[in-house]
Amino acid sequence: MATLAAFAVFSALPAVALTLAIGYSLVSTRRLDDLRPLVLVALLAFMATHQMLEVAAFARGALIVNYGGELAETGANLLASFATYSLLDFVRAEHRLNDRLRAQRRELRRTNRAIEASGHAVCITDADGRIDYVNPAFEAMTGYAADEARGERLDILLPDGASETFPVPGEDRNDELVLRRKDGERYYVQQTSAPITDARGNDEGFVSIQTDITDRKRLADDLRETLRQLQVFDRILRHNFHNDMNVIKGYAETIQSSSDGDVADYASVVVDRSETLLHTVDKEHEITKRLANPKSTEPLAVRPLVESAVSAVEEAGHDAEITVTQPPDVHVVATKDVRRAVEELVTNAVRHTDREPPTVSVDVTTDGDEAVLSVADDGPGIPEMERKILTAEREIDPLYHGSGIGLWLVSLIVRQSDGRLSFHENDPRGSVVTVRLPLAD
Repeated sequence: MATLAAFAVFSALPAVALTLAIGYSLVSTRRLDDLRPLVLVALLAFMATHQMLEVAAFARGALIVNYGGELAETGANLLASFATYSLLDFVRAEHRLNDRLRAQRRELRRTNRAIEASGHAVCITDADGRIDYVNPAFEAMTGYAADEARGERLDILLPDGASETFPVPGEDRNDELVLRRKDGERYYVQQTSAPITDARGNDEGFVSIQTDITDRKRLADDLRETLRQLQVFDRILRHNFHNDMNVIKGYAETIQSSSDGDVADYASVVVDRSETLLHTVDKEHEITKRLANPKSTEPLAVRPLVESAVSAVEEAGHDAEITVTQPPDVHVVATKDVRRAVEELVTNAVRHTDREPPTVSVDVTTDGDEAVLSVADDGPGIPEMERKILTAEREIDPLYHGSGIGLWLVSLIVRQSDGRLSFHENDPRGSVVTVRLPLAD
């Protein structure tokens, strides 16, 4: 009985442990695609073979148990089996670490390619503010080669006499800077910078990304100057035009009241055309004023805005059938000039008609995140060329003269309200002008 117990402890148990360790090593070799565990397989197989020989000897009754030697051998076998699991765990951890390193290298290569191909100038400095790295866009923008810039401070880009304006490590900043290229030319950049920190949060340097905005700045300056000149010309022309046209209108009214027949009719035409021209010039002044001083958007209730615009048209004495359909509580984000745009659309529909009385409908609905305001009439319609030019579907050519600037005023107000303007034919005749504006939250 003692011999059987000794056999179970000293031979069978180590053989089972070694066999399981061999199996685990073979599976690990396959899963990890790594041949190193085969060394363990060979060692374990040698030890397991020895144990199997002892099992065979026990079966023949030829096994003589040396308890001291068998105890040491069994301990070594079991220790080797358990050590195999630990070693293979280290191998698995190594593979996981290598997988992460490979993924990080791939990501680093992708990031490096993105930075190298970026159209923005990228610069990385050390903690002392000296340049470690610049990308090709930096070289092209500044005129400094990477070797020339490396080791220098970004102060080399500051114009002569300028104070230190670059961010220091530890600051997140977004600056508009005036810098100097290597050849001395000044240029404007929008610079975003951020610190680079180690695992403990200590500053190691900072990265800056610069976008050349020189052309944009020049364009903005040119636009401001153009608007300033436009305002000057507008004031001069409007003043002179009003004075001279009022004189013409006054003489025409005198002729109309003191004459009859064809002369009075001709004078009446002059009076009407004078009023139209004065009205057109006033609209031109409105457009110029809004171009030079655009208003900001704000939440507005649509219902009182539409009612006020329609009431203004009715109070002007226009004989028309105007119907309004709108929900009670719709709010949009737009400029207050939207009321003026609605009034202009309704006025145009009433004035430019060939029906007596004209019929105009104003409808307000919602569609997703937009309010939809439509003004429909039964008049002759809006010329196709004018519709396409107003919606930017066609360029303005020298032959275009337009039928008025009221719709241009509407188009400008809608654009400044972040809205959209569209035109459609009404059924059976007439036009539908649709204004889409963003709904307020």
